[in-house]
Amino acid sequence: MPGRDKDSFINPEYFKEDFSVDAFLVKLTQDVIDSSKQQTLITQGGRPITSEESARATIDRVQKLIQRFIQAEYEISKLGHDVAAKLVEVQNSANEDETDYKAEVRTLERVTERIKDGIRDIDARTTRMSQTAMRVGDRLQTAEGLR
Repeated sequence: MPGRDKDSFINPEYFKEDFSVDAFLVKLTQDVIDSSKQQTLITQGGRPITSEESARATIDRVQKLIQRFIQAEYEISKLGHDVAAKLVEVQNSANEDETDYKAEVRTLERVTERIKDGIRDIDARTTRMSQTAMRVGDRLQTAEGLR
């Protein structure tokens, strides 16, 4: 979506087609989880990590995860607002198109009625002309008969 930050955790593509909450959470937290797996149990000095250091590292990872979820919630909320705004825009456009379509249909209906009226008028004139021609023909026959 336009305006997305390059450091965004949320990619709108995640929500297309076969969305999976599990896969989404894995994508969201993978780098934090992977960094915890890479943590060694021995310090750079060669001594084992103390339980306090391990607890601090765990707290740091949990805080990173919490921050990641807070940021993701914010981004999802913003994305939801963007989608809602786009939906309203599409609905308004569809309503305008429907209004235009209905106006065109009404215009075509009026034109069709005028054409039908014209055809009825032609039919009535043709009928009158046929009747007049028949009367003229009858009179000609009568005049022929009298001669």
